[in-house]
Amino acid sequence: MLNQKISVIVPVYNGQEYLRGSLDSLVASTHNNLEIILIDNGSTDGSGRICDEYAKNDERITVLHTENRGVSAARNAGLEIATGDYIGFLDSDDTVEPDTYEYLLEAAVNNNADVVQCGVFKEFTDKTRVVNSPKSPIVAKSERDMKAEFWSNFAFSVWSKIYKSQVVRDIRFDTAYVIGEDLRYNFEALVKSRKTLLLPCPKYHYLQRTGSACNAMPSEKNLTSFRQMMKDAERDFQGYDNMTEFIFCEGMRNNAHVSSRIVLFGERSFDGLFSEIREDIKASFSRIKRARGLSAKDKLKLTLIAYFPKIYVFTLKMLKGSKGEEM
Repeated sequence: MLNQKISVIVPVYNGQEYLRGSLDSLVASTHNNLEIILIDNGSTDGSGRICDEYAKNDERITVLHTENRGVSAARNAGLEIATGDYIGFLDSDDTVEPDTYEYLLEAAVNNNADVVQCGVFKEFTDKTRVVNSPKSPIVAKSERDMKAEFWSNFAFSVWSKIYKSQVVRDIRFDTAYVIGEDLRYNFEALVKSRKTLLLPCPKYHYLQRTGSACNAMPSEKNLTSFRQMMKDAERDFQGYDNMTEFIFCEGMRNNAHVSSRIVLFGERSFDGLFSEIREDIKASFSRIKRARGLSAKDKLKLTLIAYFPKIYVFTLKMLKGSKGEEM
């Protein structure tokens, strides 16, 4: 059995309802050489006490209590003290299969891969979907290999992966972004990775719960953070053609998603942002028409938003009323 140390960083903030289940799944790992770093990010419920309780009973666990500065700062604090050969992340309301890190490490070592990802169980209240799970392993030896199949199976998050420490040692999460910080970290890791491997087996359980950041009422920061991150990334990763094409297409899909949220929540205070998005789409329209990474449905949405906003608003609200979902 491989024995390289894996440091798993867990940011914790007011998660006592799910925290024990998350930590139980982690301490039950079949990989023996884990360093578990719990960052109590200024919790005001019993989460900090739960972290201390687990650390008292398991010498692999280190707890760091900090003020609440957000998930990126918490992860960065964990990275500062991590000593593992590989780095992993776990969200405090999620769980992992017992053999998750054994599975990832074996693939990393046997394939000399710097970044390795497993598939994900996306857990809803009434169903479970398997995502980010290719039919067979996908290998990218450089950014040039990161084409459509790679990006369609790549998870934006950091928590379904392990990263070789010596490769990502200097990378930190950008605290300027409240959404999109994971993907930005991954962009940085991918351009440094000498080999990236996407594995088919799902091992990580991602809980979709009411009240999480993804399901909350949008704030201006939530609506603009990912959009700004993608704009910054397109500028910063010029020269990586496959990556910048993915960034452009995903940025445009996000423009459509933000537009739909503005319309469906009926927030007139975001009318200026909606107008800004429309102008961005118009300015990029010739590129949108050529983009292979955008589906016909994506292009139709963007066309309606930019040039026929009244039709877009009417259609979106009609679909929402009949199906209970976004266009």
